Amino acid sequence: ISDSLTGNLRNLILPLTALVLAEVGIVARIVRSDVLRVMQSEFIAAARGKGLTEPYVLVRHALRPASLGLLNVVSLNIGSLLTGALIIEVIFGIGALGQILLEASLNRDLPLLLGITTYAVVIYVVLSTAVDALTALIDPRTRRSR
Repeated sequence: ISDSLTGNLRNLILPLTALVLAEVGIVARIVRSDVLRVMQSEFIAAARGKGLTEPYVLVRHALRPASLGLLNVVSLNIGSLLTGALIIEVIFGIGALGQILLEASLNRDLPLLLGITTYAVVIYVVLSTAVDALTALIDPRTRRSR
Protein backbone atom coordinates (compact mmCIF):
# COMPACT_ATOMS: atom_id res chain seq x y z
CA ILE A 1 0.00 0.00 0.00
CA SER A 2 2.86 2.39 0.73
CA ASP A 3 4.10 2.11 -2.88
CA SER A 4 0.96 3.15 -4.71
CA LEU A 5 -2.54 3.20 -3.25
CA THR A 6 -4.19 3.92 -6.60
CA GLY A 7 -2.20 1.16 -8.30
CA ASN A 8 -3.28 -1.35 -5.66
CA LEU A 9 -6.90 -0.29 -5.93
CA ARG A 10 -6.73 -0.56 -9.71
CA ASN A 11 -5.38 -4.11 -9.36
CA LEU A 12 -8.31 -5.06 -7.12
CA ILE A 13 -11.02 -4.11 -9.62
CA LEU A 14 -11.05 -7.44 -11.47
CA PRO A 15 -10.95 -9.71 -8.37
CA LEU A 16 -13.71 -7.70 -6.69
CA THR A 17 -15.79 -7.84 -9.86
CA ALA A 18 -15.39 -11.63 -9.96
CA LEU A 19 -16.56 -11.91 -6.35
CA VAL A 20 -19.45 -9.49 -6.70
CA LEU A 21 -20.84 -10.86 -9.97
CA ALA A 22 -21.42 -14.22 -8.34
CA GLU A 23 -23.79 -12.68 -5.78
CA VAL A 24 -25.49 -9.82 -7.65
CA GLY A 25 -28.12 -11.97 -9.34
CA ILE A 26 -29.13 -13.68 -6.12
CA VAL A 27 -29.36 -10.42 -4.19
CA ALA A 28 -31.33 -8.67 -6.94
CA ARG A 29 -33.82 -11.52 -7.18
CA ILE A 30 -34.37 -11.64 -3.41
CA VAL A 31 -34.78 -7.86 -3.08
CA ARG A 32 -37.19 -7.69 -6.01
CA SER A 33 -39.41 -10.51 -4.77
CA ASP A 34 -39.46 -9.20 -1.20
CA VAL A 35 -40.28 -5.64 -2.28
CA LEU A 36 -43.09 -6.90 -4.52
CA ARG A 37 -44.47 -8.97 -1.64
CA VAL A 38 -44.32 -6.06 0.81
CA MET A 39 -45.83 -3.59 -1.67
CA GLN A 40 -49.03 -5.69 -1.67
CA SER A 41 -49.42 -5.40 2.12
CA GLU A 42 -52.21 -3.56 3.85
CA PHE A 43 -49.95 -1.02 5.55
CA ILE A 44 -48.60 0.01 2.13
CA ALA A 45 -52.18 0.51 0.91
CA ALA A 46 -52.83 2.62 4.01
CA ALA A 47 -49.72 4.72 3.32
CA ARG A 48 -50.85 5.23 -0.25
CA GLY A 49 -54.31 6.13 1.04
CA LYS A 50 -52.79 8.90 3.13
CA GLY A 51 -51.65 10.48 -0.13
CA LEU A 52 -47.94 9.73 0.25
CA THR A 53 -45.91 9.63 -2.95
CA GLU A 54 -44.82 6.27 -4.34
CA PRO A 55 -41.06 6.86 -3.83
CA TYR A 56 -41.70 7.92 -0.22
CA VAL A 57 -43.80 4.80 0.41
CA LEU A 58 -41.11 2.63 -1.14
CA VAL A 59 -38.22 4.11 0.83
CA ARG A 60 -39.90 4.77 4.17
CA HIS A 61 -42.35 1.88 4.43
CA ALA A 62 -41.41 -0.98 2.10
CA LEU A 63 -37.63 -1.32 2.13
CA ARG A 64 -37.25 -2.00 5.84
CA PRO A 65 -39.47 -5.10 5.98
CA ALA A 66 -38.19 -6.22 2.58
CA SER A 67 -34.57 -6.11 3.75
CA LEU A 68 -34.99 -9.04 6.16
CA GLY A 69 -34.78 -11.63 3.39
CA LEU A 70 -31.71 -9.93 2.02
CA LEU A 71 -30.02 -10.02 5.42
CA ASN A 72 -30.69 -13.74 5.72
CA VAL A 73 -29.32 -14.42 2.23
CA VAL A 74 -26.22 -12.35 2.95
CA SER A 75 -25.61 -14.21 6.20
CA LEU A 76 -25.85 -17.54 4.41
CA ASN A 77 -23.52 -16.38 1.63
CA ILE A 78 -20.77 -15.20 3.97
CA GLY A 79 -19.17 -18.64 3.85
CA SER A 80 -19.21 -18.79 0.07
CA LEU A 81 -17.73 -15.30 -0.12
CA LEU A 82 -14.92 -16.29 2.25
CA THR A 83 -14.02 -19.38 0.26
CA GLY A 84 -14.52 -17.52 -3.00
CA ALA A 85 -12.14 -14.81 -1.83
CA LEU A 86 -9.49 -17.44 -1.08
CA ILE A 87 -9.84 -18.92 -4.55
CA ILE A 88 -9.87 -15.49 -6.23
CA GLU A 89 -6.65 -14.61 -4.37
CA VAL A 90 -4.93 -17.68 -5.78
CA ILE A 91 -6.23 -17.12 -9.31
CA PHE A 92 -5.21 -13.46 -9.44
CA GLY A 93 -1.95 -13.99 -7.54
CA ILE A 94 -2.75 -11.52 -4.78
CA GLY A 95 -0.56 -13.39 -2.31
CA ALA A 96 -2.72 -13.18 0.77
CA LEU A 97 -4.45 -15.85 2.85
CA GLY A 98 -5.49 -17.90 -0.19
CA GLN A 99 -1.89 -18.26 -1.32
CA ILE A 100 -0.81 -19.25 2.19
CA LEU A 101 -3.61 -21.84 2.33
CA LEU A 102 -2.58 -23.29 -1.04
CA GLU A 103 1.07 -23.56 -0.03
CA ALA A 104 0.15 -25.08 3.34
CA SER A 105 -2.00 -27.72 1.66
CA LEU A 106 0.72 -28.53 -0.89
CA ASN A 107 3.33 -28.81 1.89
CA ARG A 108 0.92 -30.73 4.14
CA ASP A 109 1.36 -28.22 6.92
CA LEU A 110 -1.48 -29.38 9.16
CA PRO A 111 -1.09 -26.81 11.98
CA LEU A 112 -1.22 -23.93 9.49
CA LEU A 113 -4.24 -25.47 7.74
CA LEU A 114 -6.04 -25.84 11.06
CA GLY A 115 -5.16 -22.27 12.02
CA ILE A 116 -6.49 -20.82 8.77
CA THR A 117 -9.63 -22.94 9.01
CA THR A 118 -10.20 -21.82 12.60
CA TYR A 119 -9.67 -18.21 11.55
CA ALA A 120 -12.25 -18.55 8.76
CA VAL A 121 -14.75 -20.20 11.12
CA VAL A 122 -14.34 -17.45 13.72
CA ILE A 123 -14.88 -14.77 11.06
CA TYR A 124 -17.97 -16.62 9.78
CA VAL A 125 -19.46 -16.95 13.28
CA VAL A 126 -18.79 -13.31 14.19
CA LEU A 127 -20.30 -12.00 10.96
CA SER A 128 -23.28 -14.32 11.24
CA THR A 129 -23.89 -13.16 14.82
CA ALA A 130 -23.68 -9.54 13.68
CA VAL A 131 -26.27 -10.21 10.97
CA ASP A 132 -28.56 -11.85 13.53
CA ALA A 133 -28.22 -8.84 15.83
CA LEU A 134 -28.95 -6.51 12.91
CA THR A 135 -32.04 -8.56 12.06
CA ALA A 136 -33.25 -8.15 15.65
CA LEU A 137 -32.75 -4.39 15.39
CA ILE A 138 -34.60 -4.09 12.09
CA ASP A 139 -37.52 -6.40 12.83
CA PRO A 140 -39.03 -6.18 16.32
CA ARG A 141 -40.92 -9.43 15.75
CA THR A 142 -37.66 -11.39 16.02
CA ARG A 143 -36.80 -10.04 19.48
CA ARG A 144 -37.44 -12.24 22.46
CA SER A 145 -40.31 -11.16 24.66
CA ARG A 146 -39.39 -10.26 28.23
